[in-house]
Amino acid sequence: MACSAPTSGGVSASVAAVAAIYPPVLFHLGDTRPSGSLPARSLPGADESEESVMLASPIEHVSPALPPVMLLHGDADKVVPVSASRRYEERVRAVGGKVDLHIFGGLPHGFGNHPGPNRRPPRRRSLRSPPSRR
Repeated sequence: MACSAPTSGGVSASVAAVAAIYPPVLFHLGDTRPSGSLPARSLPGADESEESVMLASPIEHVSPALPPVMLLHGDADKVVPVSASRRYEERVRAVGGKVDLHIFGGLPHGFGNHPGPNRRPPRRRSLRSPPSRR
């Protein structure tokens, strides 16, 4: 993963940090499923070859140049196993990178979209309607 980029108007376009929420980080072909991986067929184009699987897997692009990473994952995730984030954390640490993994007990995939006991569901409104006043 290249993290340096040209500047525009004196502002760097390089990535300063990464925040990933229940991220799929590893894909696989065939029946052999490494811990934390998802079938490559879940990502269009990634299931064409082993090379395309590797290119699509963020874990394969971890290098010492990776900016600091924060991972958020629920341990009840049935879509992307929490082991995916654990594997990614291990890989980042192995190259000397900075990574923080936060695992939330009992939360499923998409937990940021689910109202909790102290959280109201998001209010939906049209861009055309004026905001409501409370």
